[in-house]
Amino acid sequence: MLECAECGLLRLDPPPADSGDPSLETDELRWNGPTVMPGRIASWLQRPTARRRLGFARRHIQGSGPVLEVRCGGPWFAERIRNPAVRLDLRRTPPDEGVSCALADLGLGSMDFQAVSVLHMVERTANPTTLLKEFRRRLTPGGKLLLQVPNPDSWPALLLGGWWAGFDIPRKRFLFRPAGLGRLLSECGYELVECRRLYGAEDALSLAASIAPALHPGIRRFLNSDRTPFEAAARDLLFWTLAAAVSPLTLLEAISGSGGSLLVAARRRED
Repeated sequence: MLECAECGLLRLDPPPADSGDPSLETDELRWNGPTVMPGRIASWLQRPTARRRLGFARRHIQGSGPVLEVRCGGPWFAERIRNPAVRLDLRRTPPDEGVSCALADLGLGSMDFQAVSVLHMVERTANPTTLLKEFRRRLTPGGKLLLQVPNPDSWPALLLGGWWAGFDIPRKRFLFRPAGLGRLLSECGYELVECRRLYGAEDALSLAASIAPALHPGIRRFLNSDRTPFEAAARDLLFWTLAAAVSPLTLLEAISGSGGSLLVAARRRED
């Protein structure tokens, strides 16, 4: 990873070649929903974070206009804002190319939105500038862009360096600090409204995955490394024990006002 001396932007260099494997560009390594016990536990632990993210969105989406929510897998939350929502799941499409094509396929090629929500996707794209300009073009005057990206200044990132799971190489090509993200948004025609750090129980899960990636249930499922149900249960127990052991550190981080992610709201600027 190369770091910009001025704004602190981290960029993967050289960029990864397209592998043709969509799982490297999506959430395939995450929890597999409520079908297995680890997914149920993770979903329960993530609810407080989801509520904080929802409150952030409600604060910045005041009207009743349509909202575009773009994800690469994972749960949706736009329906809880009570706005008409268009959801784009780009799990099988490169985000740089997929937004315009997906909207056109839905017959919404000319539709504008009051807000665009993009969670954990900008850092995966080959060209964030192109993507953010496309979102700006889709916003109504004064419309809001809501972003969530990893925080490279979180305590686990500073403590573990290149071992931090948030680097997630090669799926993540960029990591943004507030200064660099603000500069990028300004260059793409936005005015930064709010940038805050988001903390939650999943920070402990991420730290545990950084320390012992071979125990992470999503990685094990992706690699098909559990040979027997007993082995899977034993590894699950070890992973959750490790997550509980590191949770005091992430709790102190939350008390300090830091967290594993950055939540950003930016307004379309009228030049």
